[in-house]
Amino acid sequence: MAALWIWLAIAVICVIAEVLTVNLIFFMIAAGAVVGALADVVGVSGPLQILIAAVVAAAGLLLVRPVLMRRFLPANPASATNVDALIGKLALTAETVTDTAGTATINGETWSARVPVAAESIPAAQRARIVRIDGVYLILSANPNEGGAP
Repeated sequence: MAALWIWLAIAVICVIAEVLTVNLIFFMIAAGAVVGALADVVGVSGPLQILIAAVVAAAGLLLVRPVLMRRFLPANPASATNVDALIGKLALTAETVTDTAGTATINGETWSARVPVAAESIPAAQRARIVRIDGVYLILSANPNEGGAP
């Protein structure tokens, strides 16, 4: 009967961890622990309880969790946020942008900007497409029609 309390403690700890992580991994382990506790109640031996709990947890992780994750996760990936949301947008060059110098403005903020090719430059007061962000630099395309929608 002492094993019952150990199984229930494992289940409670896993449920608390699941609430903090919300990824359904600890929930499946908690389900295995609950089944292990039920096995103890009906008189199954200790090693067999562990085996039963492990099988239930593994089945939950391999079979049930993927179905639940598809069901509860949105069909579309999350929208780009923070600086990733700037990629593909148009910036206005504040000064000539080369591969070593330049600035551009987007959303009222001035960023250091560069072009990806040394032979290329973008004159001041031109629109340029943000193709990526490299650290603190906007990497701009000289062709505003390249790299996405405005």
